[in-house]
Amino acid sequence: MFQRFNVQAREAIERAWNKACKLQHAAVEPEHLLASLAEDGESSFCSLLSAFAVPAARLSQVAPGPGAPAQHAAGSGQSSGQVLFAPQTRQVIEYAVEEADRLGHKRVGTSHFLLALLRSALERPGGARVLLEMGLELEAVRARVRELGGEEGGGKADVIPAVLFFELDRRAREAEAALRERIAALESEQRSLRAMLELVSERLARLEQRGR
Repeated sequence: MFQRFNVQAREAIERAWNKACKLQHAAVEPEHLLASLAEDGESSFCSLLSAFAVPAARLSQVAPGPGAPAQHAAGSGQSSGQVLFAPQTRQVIEYAVEEADRLGHKRVGTSHFLLALLRSALERPGGARVLLEMGLELEAVRARVRELGGEEGGGKADVIPAVLFFELDRRAREAEAALRERIAALESEQRSLRAMLELVSERLARLEQRGR
């Protein structure tokens, strides 16, 4: 699926991930993606905003609340890499693919992300709702994308050997799985210690009874 994303769409995902890391957020939220999309003035995303008289500069400043901080490597100020893609962001990416399919486009690009963010904004509160507040309507934007046809940079997508989003997300999932395994191991040790303490308490109680 991710091979269908064109260069500008992948770069937007990379910028969104970098934003979350820089802000020390634990997850990449739709607002990170929205802000990163608005930074590329040459993209179809920004062209659509211009067509509807929406200033991209305002959207580039959108950011989610701090939420839970990202984990950091010991003794450093850098994120340890455990920055995940929030469920809502995954859904936006899925919506972008659905929108491309709906319109019969082979490539998934930034215009499809705009449609996906509008769908997400209609379903949940958050920074992406600023699109609705600025007067954008899903059906109107979808009709304009249909008129424009395919996405920008379609031919370039095949020459990229790896999908950045997939790789980053895979690494984050591995880190999350490793963390869960460690937590499970610690909980197992805790149960063992509790059992040992109960056994010691029982033996002490028997010794006290014998000494009476």
